[in-house]
Amino acid sequence: MAQAVNIFASNFDPLRAEEFYKAWLVPSVRRDLANNKKLNVHLYDSLKKALYKTNAWFKGVMFELCDEHTTSKEVKVVESILSKMSIPVISASVAMLKLMDLPPSSPAIHYLSALLNKHYTLPKRVLTRLQEYLLSFINYEGELSVAWHCLVLTLAKQYSQSLDEMAKSALADLSKAKNHKLITPEILKHLQ
Repeated sequence: MAQAVNIFASNFDPLRAEEFYKAWLVPSVRRDLANNKKLNVHLYDSLKKALYKTNAWFKGVMFELCDEHTTSKEVKVVESILSKMSIPVISASVAMLKLMDLPPSSPAIHYLSALLNKHYTLPKRVLTRLQEYLLSFINYEGELSVAWHCLVLTLAKQYSQSLDEMAKSALADLSKAKNHKLITPEILKHLQ
């Protein structure tokens, strides 16, 4: 698999690489995680190598592992690669916008958080869309996950200087409405 990924990541166009990632790489990763409960180091390295075709990787790997059937181990693998590998800001910004257009899911929130933790100087459009995305959860029934609260905290910590007063106020009100006893005070502290 490693040699095939190397060939597709370095020699083929992004469309063919994306098709290969969807048809072969992601099923191999899922199968290995299901059978062995952990990912083979060679498959992990293949996923890292595949990221050299960034847009194909986002479409063929990350978005494929962003549905309701995605396990927590698959999410952790993608998060790990997102945090360790260098990704161009423009590609990460586009991926974040596309993640926010998908139906809300736990994997999407984890991936957004991993991309925010890379400390990029994000375009205003991405930050605005992220605020809108988070504010859309105001009418959500039930409790939100810790990952969602951590995403709001990451935004408040790293991008509070980029947020205007209206956005800070809206996010503070949202945090109060969707309270988490440990995380909400931290969010409010960073939004002041």
